[in-house]
Amino acid sequence: MTQLQRSNRASSVFSVFTYFNALLAITVSLLPLTASATEQETPLSTVFDIVNSNPKLLTFRKALDRTGLSSALKLGGDITVFAPTNEAFDQWPADELAKLFAHPAALTTLVELHLVDGTIDTKTLRTRQYLVTRLGRLVSVMMDDPYILINDARIVDGDRKASNGVVHMIDTVLEP
Repeated sequence: MTQLQRSNRASSVFSVFTYFNALLAITVSLLPLTASATEQETPLSTVFDIVNSNPKLLTFRKALDRTGLSSALKLGGDITVFAPTNEAFDQWPADELAKLFAHPAALTTLVELHLVDGTIDTKTLRTRQYLVTRLGRLVSVMMDDPYILINDARIVDGDRKASNGVVHMIDTVLEP
């Protein structure tokens, strides 16, 4: 190998080495930006905020307020909420719903059946067969593609992530 060839080869190796270092420096400099973007994706609202701001969950929000459970959903502590839509409550006879709202203890029992400790997204739900509610009762989890069923209620809008859990909207009120 001639002196010129060695010089050209050394120059090529140096160029590759310089390129690699520049690429590494750029990658490392972007890491803090990636972390910041991830931090910005963290939800700032609570599960109560999600329920409270959704007009499709007005009846459930009223039930939370009537039972005093709204405050529990505003605080820390991971929770999964299976929130029946207004249409789910509309399936009940109006006089039965009025009686239920007139008896806070019975309403509390009903609402607590829709709350599960921990944050359980739909991906995790697909691997479960049962969940234990805050009421201490088991609810079944079944697949009926494309839906996930909680007992007989379909999740119609899931994975509404919050700072203290997740909200899944369901089409049927779970009954004790």
